[in-house]
Amino acid sequence: FCLSRGLGDVYKRQGLSVTFLEIAEDTKLGYYDKAEEGMLIRSVKVQIINNTEEALTVSPYDFKLSDNNGKDYSQDFTQGKEPIISQNEIRPGKKLVGYIEFEQSPVDAEGWEITYSPKGESF
Repeated sequence: FCLSRGLGDVYKRQGLSVTFLEIAEDTKLGYYDKAEEGMLIRSVKVQIINNTEEALTVSPYDFKLSDNNGKDYSQDFTQGKEPIISQNEIRPGKKLVGYIEFEQSPVDAEGWEITYSPKGESF
């Protein structure tokens, strides 16, 4: 699904609800993390609700950004906008809200999508 058209929409699958709440672009995050020259940092705020009956582990590496040229980007930064999504457990009925950051070329920033794949399943 393409977030440029789905921001704020709720995506549901197998007991999970995922909502992409906000998108921001920066060249620097915190004191240490900076985009390489000519690149930008895309920060995506996400909410995940666990509607299953078992605990779920969420990692920022469950998310992938793909640009309009087919290049994939993984979560790249240890610092960033707060709250940061790190590897967390979400208990049944609970939610997790936080940011994931990707470094991307501004040339490819017009066409992109985010994929969330818990346990190897595409969302």
